[in-house]
Amino acid sequence: MIQIVFDMGEKFTMQERVKLIFMFGRDWATYRSVAKEFNRTHPEREKPLSHTTVCRLIKRFQETGSVPDRERCGRRKSVTDEETSTMVLANVARSPVKPVRRISQELTISKSSVHRILKTQKFHPYKVHLVQALHGDDTDGRLEFCEWVCNHLDSSILFSDEAIFHLNGRVSRHNMRYWSEVNPNWHEEGHHQTNPKIMVWAGIWEEEIVGPYFFNTNNVTGENYLELLQTFLFEYLENVPVIRRQNLLFQQDEAPPHFAICVRDYLNQNFPERWIGQRGPVEWPPRSPDL
Repeated sequence: MIQIVFDMGEKFTMQERVKLIFMFGRDWATYRSVAKEFNRTHPEREKPLSHTTVCRLIKRFQETGSVPDRERCGRRKSVTDEETSTMVLANVARSPVKPVRRISQELTISKSSVHRILKTQKFHPYKVHLVQALHGDDTDGRLEFCEWVCNHLDSSILFSDEAIFHLNGRVSRHNMRYWSEVNPNWHEEGHHQTNPKIMVWAGIWEEEIVGPYFFNTNNVTGENYLELLQTFLFEYLENVPVIRRQNLLFQQDEAPPHFAICVRDYLNQNFPERWIGQRGPVEWPPRSPDL
């Protein structure tokens, strides 16, 4: 039995349409009376027949002499067929970082069609992860520090770092995608220390956020970093119970200001054998903000 779909999405067989035509041909029949009688004799239907649907069917029969739907106008929805899907997937395979807009332009199909094909084929747009490039014996230093941490899980470490807010345009990870069926672990290596920036220091100690501390200049030097330790951090720790301060280990990375002699002297005096950093009691491996 063939089923034909009305514009309203209601499914009727050809026999049911013909039956409606005959029902309307009776004396004193109206669109509403036909719909009511049809619904009474077909209680199994999920969606009842409306009088507007009967009206459209009758007018179409009067105009064309037949009951099938008219052919729909506009572009046929065949753009996501097997051939087009193959072309989209081949394009992505050649260049998985190519924007969807570029793919749609090259294949002369809409962006929504490209998205629909990739979604149907279980492709996901993965974001790029920016990581530091490693050099020399960096791997050994990172491994040694990880082993030290595993042996000191009961230590109370105040992790600290400076956040860089760049003032010029940079690659936006929210606008770059790598289309693939599996996560490609996409990385982009780069150097991020030569652009105009604003520096902000902050720390994480157990469940607390320490800071933030805003530097007065765009660059951190040994002098203004020491000032941070002597003023802001010192005043913060003064309000912490002594017994808790005694178990504190202070961490900093290998940034040049942290390696200044005045900074190391201050840390050795105020955190004897209890600070982590370059040439410190515990060596902090280089280029390890993501460790």
